[in-house]
Amino acid sequence: MTVAKTFSSLGLQLDTVDNGGIAVTTPIDGSLLARVGVDDPASIAAKVARAAAAFERWQRVPAPQRGELVRRFAAELREHKSELGRLVTLEAGKIPSEGEGEVQETIDICDFAVGLSRRSTATRSPRSVRVIGSRSSGTRSARSALSRPSTFLSRCGRGTR
Repeated sequence: MTVAKTFSSLGLQLDTVDNGGIAVTTPIDGSLLARVGVDDPASIAAKVARAAAAFERWQRVPAPQRGELVRRFAAELREHKSELGRLVTLEAGKIPSEGEGEVQETIDICDFAVGLSRRSTATRSPRSVRVIGSRSSGTRSARSALSRPSTFLSRCGRGTR
């Protein structure tokens, strides 16, 4: 499947990911996937500040409601698993079954997080948020070259300070 068809199957238009100065290529054959832009330091700071403000609001939402959003996210992943698996294949050069496996791992982590959100110990707290059983350390800006691109979101809260 071509890059254009893969992007289209996910509702992405090539022109929305082809307007920057940094070329993104696939390790499969070196062909161009997209061109992404670069933010200046002020733009990055503004985006991190907006994310921190959103985090402050999010941590006040009761755990069962946060879990419901994660459950819906997992449902979307399930619905688009094969298309997302193809995207992982293009981005990371993995074979198709491994690409779908990466998406499945993210689904499994979401399911685990939903279960934790329903536990009686999952409480609402103004100072902390349960993220897969651990305390979140707040908002972070990250650049990643993970070999598992689909699991990046599921791993963001698991590092140390």
